[in-house]
Amino acid sequence: MKISIAEGKLEFSSNTSQIENFEAFMNIVKLVESASILQKYVDSSEIGFIPKVLAYMQKIGRFSKPEDKDKAEALMKAHLFPISSHLPIYTAIRDYNRQDLALAISYIFADDLPGDLWDVIDLTEQGALIVAMGLLEGFNPSAIPKDLEAKASGKTGEFVRFSNSPMAFYNAVETKRPFQYQHLLGKDYYKSKRYARLQELLASTAKVDETISTITPALPAFNPPEELLKPLKPVEQEEEIVLHIEEVEVDNDSFLDDAMHEELGLVEVDENGNELVDIDDGDVSDSIANDFGWMKDVEVRKS
Repeated sequence: MKISIAEGKLEFSSNTSQIENFEAFMNIVKLVESASILQKYVDSSEIGFIPKVLAYMQKIGRFSKPEDKDKAEALMKAHLFPISSHLPIYTAIRDYNRQDLALAISYIFADDLPGDLWDVIDLTEQGALIVAMGLLEGFNPSAIPKDLEAKASGKTGEFVRFSNSPMAFYNAVETKRPFQYQHLLGKDYYKSKRYARLQELLASTAKVDETISTITPALPAFNPPEELLKPLKPVEQEEEIVLHIEEVEVDNDSFLDDAMHEELGLVEVDENGNELVDIDDGDVSDSIANDFGWMKDVEVRKS
């Protein structure tokens, strides 16, 4: 994948080769979200600096001027570190159940993909880029997940379409899990540990709902003694308020500590003298914002 500047706009170019692993997909998500965040903080006259920052971030580029290196490091430290708090979409997608993620992408991006997607690694680089860009507006990293297991573990992040349509997640994901398990893993989903766990959570949720919805039967009417009918002085009573605060532990992984940062490509120059940052997802190791208005200026060039 190449990131360049054309007429003052960020331009992503991708190819149709299949991504090699899940980390390659996550790396594209990271680059797209990082670019969207940096776009908000870099002066419009310095948009061309963003590809250099991304290349430096990936350890595939160096700065000849010390002041440029200092500026790039300052931008990353202020707006991209650490991943857990400054790249919310990347973090939430990384924690999303991988099988569910493939089914969700297949459903939501059906018009952009050639067919059903059963695993994320079935994406091409071009498809992964389209998905990553679509996540900027189509995924809410702070939303409550529809998956009971993710919800019970305190994870956050859900696709906007699922959040706005209660049945969409059921139709797109839950009904397709049995075939996915059989197709990919050669296992019976209904005999899997995950299915058993979801049934436990479903039963627990149903029990809570039943308890909450239980209606207390009305008591029979009675005639109070005459002395109780006399007017009483009003009594002021303070209402007791109980706050339930849930603490969530945040994993503050350092951006540069991420195992994905290996050499991914070279920096090229086109015929007009513009720098092209070549990011080759195939060399990635196995280990691995609210203002999205800028995306209207991003062009996806297919090659």
